Amino acid sequence: ILVAAMVGFLASFVGLTSVWLGWGMVYAGVPAASLAYLRGDNQDGLFAVLFLFALVWSTDIFAYFVGRSLGGPKLAPSISPGKTWSGAIGGAAAAVAAGLAVAGLNGPVGNPLLPVIIVLVSAWSQMGDLFESWVKRKFGVKDSGTIIPGHGGVMDRVDALAAAATALYLVGVVTSRF
Repeated sequence: ILVAAMVGFLASFVGLTSVWLGWGMVYAGVPAASLAYLRGDNQDGLFAVLFLFALVWSTDIFAYFVGRSLGGPKLAPSISPGKTWSGAIGGAAAAVAAGLAVAGLNGPVGNPLLPVIIVLVSAWSQMGDLFESWVKRKFGVKDSGTIIPGHGGVMDRVDALAAAATALYLVGVVTSRF
């Protein structure tokens, strides 16, 4: 955060919007650090990252297909008009199934709060996706970049992962204290 503040301060001298540049550094840096801390250097870290990927991918995939199949009320029509409440719920349900399956590969699932944690991380990943859509709308762009043609840019591919990685890391910090 200190580096982001310094970059923002320096950017103001060359005419860049310091607030957005600083937040961009945080937006990229915090999730990267969260992923690194989650991974650590042991097998539990590997399972934590696989667990995270299972949550995010199942949330994204099933939210899309359930939302398309069932339709219903829009989740955030002014930000992302294609997303529905049915998709969000379907994505979260799929995340619970995928998360419990991956957690079970690492041994018996003994934490009764695990499904609640999974739903919270899944919801946070969906909020990360909505946040990226909001940022693009704010700046009047369709895609966040051109590195991956046809996919909306790199941040469109990892927006949910970035948010979920941060959320899962924070859950780990909070729950390790008990």
